[in-house]
Amino acid sequence: MTLDCSVIKIQCNCSYKVQLNREMQKQIFGGHIKVADLTNFYKKFKCTKCNEKNPNVFDKNDNKLFDNKNLVKCESCSDFISLPRLEIKPGTTFCTPYCEYDLSYQTPEEEEIARNKRENFLKKEQLASKHISQLEHLSSKKFTLINAYDDYLLKKISKSEYESIFKKFTWWIKQEVEKIGGKLIDNPTNYIDCPDCGNLVLVIWTPKFEKYFLGCSQFKNGCAWAKTIWKH
Repeated sequence: MTLDCSVIKIQCNCSYKVQLNREMQKQIFGGHIKVADLTNFYKKFKCTKCNEKNPNVFDKNDNKLFDNKNLVKCESCSDFISLPRLEIKPGTTFCTPYCEYDLSYQTPEEEEIARNKRENFLKKEQLASKHISQLEHLSSKKFTLINAYDDYLLKKISKSEYESIFKKFTWWIKQEVEKIGGKLIDNPTNYIDCPDCGNLVLVIWTPKFEKYFLGCSQFKNGCAWAKTIWKH
């Protein structure tokens, strides 16, 4: 079984179907969804056509994640346990390892502490998922300046047009970085031309560090100038 939640397929008994891609997941859930996340949301699912609750749910590869005829509630939180979890751990009565761990309390006070821990854990998971989706959004435009520079070399755009694209793109990065708690620490318009060799500067995405930096367009020809001006 290869689980792939990039698309969530929901099917009601009335035959009404809907598919949630990554973009729709971000709008509805606040981030990209994993099977463990669906456990928290599934009991809220309701058909918009007939209002029936607890539809069948599948992933992109048509693996069934929830079967409305085979629903098992978690002893700890009362959410429904996903089928992959039941297959991996037959007989389990806990929807996630965290719920299973939480049942170590003995008194009402310990139960309250455990419940608060679980809620904080879920909030952190959702924030982490949202952060990942925001980084994916940032990287989605990583070729903006590279493509513009190619157009400049082919004389499809002028230098002033390249500068305009540079300014708009670096301003967009500033806004997106601030959404995830980052900031701009220097003015990118000071570096449209490389301080070392005078050639145009590119905005480059580094997958290793998951952020943008400024680099000379002549880096392949030996100019090593580079500068990071956005901090996450």
